[in-house]
Amino acid sequence: MGPSAAARRGGRPRRVDIGPDAAVRRVRGDVLVDGGGHVLVVALEITSAGVEAGGLEYVKFWGKFYEGGAGSYTPSGYDRQYTTED
Repeated sequence: MGPSAAARRGGRPRRVDIGPDAAVRRVRGDVLVDGGGHVLVVALEITSAGVEAGGLEYVKFWGKFYEGGAGSYTPSGYDRQYTTED
């Protein structure tokens, strides 16, 4: 048999983190990670709502100054199969 696990680690026994203090540290860590995640999600939601509102405002604003005068849009290479053009 080879050397024991403690001997391979330099002879020091492994420190096992057990007991009520360890449980409290784990719960605090979980709360911090979960809370940070929720803060990140809320920040992203606020940002996405602002970007969406800004985009809609831009579309409304652009319509006041844009005058369309070109022909209707006809995509190239597209043949209708199931609908008709009225």
